[in-house]
Amino acid sequence: MCRSRVGMASSQTQLPMSHSAATTAIFIDQYHPRANGTCAVSIRITHDRKKKYYPTPFALTPDDYKKVMGEKPREPYKGIRLKLNELEQKAARVIAELPLFTWAAFEKAYLQNRAAKDALDTAFQDYADELRAAGRIGTAVSYECAKKSLAAYSPNARFADVTPQFLHNYEKWMAKEGNSITTVGIYLRSLRTIFNNAIAEGLLSKDLYPFGKRRYEIPTKQKREEGTHHR
Repeated sequence: MCRSRVGMASSQTQLPMSHSAATTAIFIDQYHPRANGTCAVSIRITHDRKKKYYPTPFALTPDDYKKVMGEKPREPYKGIRLKLNELEQKAARVIAELPLFTWAAFEKAYLQNRAAKDALDTAFQDYADELRAAGRIGTAVSYECAKKSLAAYSPNARFADVTPQFLHNYEKWMAKEGNSITTVGIYLRSLRTIFNNAIAEGLLSKDLYPFGKRRYEIPTKQKREEGTHHR
């Protein structure tokens, strides 16, 4: 997540004198394009000659990035610019509020629950792209199917929207649509992995994890049969 790289930075923000060594910038990693020609856009933090890069939900072509960062971008570029500015400004605020800048203190404040407002669709596709790049095509297709199903149930759903009740309702919806309990289990295990990835990367608090005992347990054919037997 925070490796060195080269590319194009825009909108660099110099912080007050007490934090003079810390700067923020919106950055596109145009030297590592994805297969579809887009490049990851991140927030770059520079402190004491060290740079770290924090991902955003956006991947753009270099041409689209220029339109986003232009003087008066039009929609849809304007909306992306506003969201990128918001992320950069949040980083600047976190740094300004630290009595003493350290990477650990910055990341604890900046990354906490950052993924809560991120779209599930983006997280699914990013992970599917990683799987394809690793040659795991079948698994990637499975995640894309899960993404499509969840998007059909709740378009534009975000991490913060996924509660135990959301998952129970999704399970009922899937059953009404004629899907088997096996399919439901496959899709929700994929979603669980997406959550686990976000938590492992420090982007989401464990408090927002909707799975597990006393929350939502992914159904299996065996559990469904046992529940039917006891009725």
